[in-house]
Amino acid sequence: FFFIGMAESVLVGEADFDLDLAIDTAVKAAKGAGALIRETFRSGIVDQRKTATDPVTETDLASEALVKKTISETFPTHAFLGEESFDGSYHLTDAPTWVCDPVDGTANFLHGLQWCCVCIGLVIRQQPVVGVVYNPITEEMYTAVKGRGAFCNGKAIRPSGVTEMDTACIATEFGSVRDEQIVKDKMRVMHAVVLAPVQALRCLGSCALNMCAVASGHLDGYYEWGMHPWDVAASWLICTEAGAIASDLDGTPFALDARRTLVAAPGLYPKLLATLQKVEARAAAGGKPL
Repeated sequence: FFFIGMAESVLVGEADFDLDLAIDTAVKAAKGAGALIRETFRSGIVDQRKTATDPVTETDLASEALVKKTISETFPTHAFLGEESFDGSYHLTDAPTWVCDPVDGTANFLHGLQWCCVCIGLVIRQQPVVGVVYNPITEEMYTAVKGRGAFCNGKAIRPSGVTEMDTACIATEFGSVRDEQIVKDKMRVMHAVVLAPVQALRCLGSCALNMCAVASGHLDGYYEWGMHPWDVAASWLICTEAGAIASDLDGTPFALDARRTLVAAPGLYPKLLATLQKVEARAAAGGKPL
């Protein structure tokens, strides 16, 4: 296990790793990428069609290149995992690895919707230790360092005090896969959550910003399956450092590459988890687990 000493550095092998330098570098990279996103927002940017439901633009590509260059100038030996340079394998090891989604919420970005961001996380021994999520349109910069709390524009954030499903605002996403059975499974879970009942269920289009909204108390819970490490590395750390509870959908510990995430305010988490577990149990009994 890695450990934090005086919340200042993390031990990697025999040398102390400077987390102050890491967060400063991540913020610098996020600001640079954010400027690219802001400059091309609502400018008629063209979808280059990675797939019809998972678009990519020149801004995605330029943002990732800028982030990678900025990080490599300070940490030339570190590994880098980016969405747009993904080769089919995460290649996650115990070595320091920067994980980046250059534009989370690309479909929103393409349509001129403000819920989009750049995500940068530093992962050591497959655990996030630095996280930055920056929405350059709303100018909200979420940051966290392991053991130091979570912040938005320098102000400490905390999850909501909501404890009941009928007063909760929950987010989820359909994702980019249009397989009929997967869509039916997602609709089945949404149906159960809505009838819990909840006050509101939202699909806002960005995994990372959904999680940051839970961390800052604007949403009370969020669940999804099908996301990737670049969607959750930075935002998971921001959530847990803020005081939210994060896990797999079945309540087992969060894993960076599990592609299943549940995060909620502490008082709501047990009830949202129980709702999801009931759905999964019914589906498993019918031979169609989540």
